[in-house]
Amino acid sequence: MSSMETQALSGSTKQMTVSEYGNAIAVSELLIQSSFDDIMASATTLLGRDYAMVIDCELRDVALSGTNRVYASTKSGKVTARKDLTAESVMKVSTVKDAIEILSTNNAPKAAEGTYWICFVHPHQSRGLRDDGAWINASKYGAPEQLFTGEIGRIDDCRFIETTLMCNGAAPQTDPAYDADLVNGAGETDAKNQVDVYQSVLFGDAYFGVAFSLPVELRDNGVEDFGRKRSLAWYAIFGVGKLHDSYGVVIETA
Repeated sequence: MSSMETQALSGSTKQMTVSEYGNAIAVSELLIQSSFDDIMASATTLLGRDYAMVIDCELRDVALSGTNRVYASTKSGKVTARKDLTAESVMKVSTVKDAIEILSTNNAPKAAEGTYWICFVHPHQSRGLRDDGAWINASKYGAPEQLFTGEIGRIDDCRFIETTLMCNGAAPQTDPAYDADLVNGAGETDAKNQVDVYQSVLFGDAYFGVAFSLPVELRDNGVEDFGRKRSLAWYAIFGVGKLHDSYGVVIETA
């Protein structure tokens, strides 16, 4: 009997650059003592929301930087470039299946313990999906404890989470979802159809990640102006990055 031949085991790391992030507010002691509202509690809530917005946008931007692209088709056939999108190019089941085909071909591992793909969509995009017979509303899963926060439904092995933060060209310029390159065919000099573009991202496990050097903290600035002013801030040191470009697909629709 011969011994089994062993193989070498190797590993690699992905580098992420971390940076400082934070935001702060200051209120007077006069306001705190005279207001009908709990000012410091409200300030804490607003700072928490601001942190959530910042990290969500950072993760969104890295997720949408993927090189794999799928464009929603028209009645006349498939679309292979943003400039060819029309008002008919709404998100549909066939669009989702085209994206899943790419991930499956790339042997991308599924997320959620290897059981599902995950897709973040704008409400404008999910509106078209809800009209499809293959759509399964989250309320019909039969396992509500397994739902993701914000999850709205499922098609095949893909679970959808709706968020207004997904980049698009129809949002106001002050909105964090606004992207000038997606406005009326902007960025495509030979665009045939002037439509605002919406982006979503469908991915598997280990597509992108976040590295924390310092998890978020809520900090006060100590005694200021003899106690007449109070300042509060959130502060964190982290970085985001793409781990495996082939494990995600960016979807563009009208």
